[in-house]
Amino acid sequence: MLARFTLHSSVSHTRSIPHRAPCLLVVSGRTLPRHRMAAALAFLRLRDRWEDVGRSLVQLVFGSWMVADARRLRMAATWFAGHDAQGRLLGADAADAVPPPGCPHHRG
Repeated sequence: MLARFTLHSSVSHTRSIPHRAPCLLVVSGRTLPRHRMAAALAFLRLRDRWEDVGRSLVQLVFGSWMVADARRLRMAATWFAGHDAQGRLLGADAADAVPPPGCPHHRG
């Protein structure tokens, strides 16, 4: 299929976020008028930029939600309140605590 077409693209292809990588397919041996090629590539670039804005806003919203939820749950503070710096339980529960199976920290 690639032998039958030439590929033209004006969008960015350097992001780590996967996207459709849109391109303009032109039948090999045919040429588009210069103004039509320029208009199509400008449209692809504009659409790609707007998709970047949409992805950025979604990432901002979900990232803010994740941070707010982590602060609300206070999981790290709860865990460190019951364990010492080596990860051992503190207090009365420490004597009868059973390490989780397969935990490499508790292998003896």
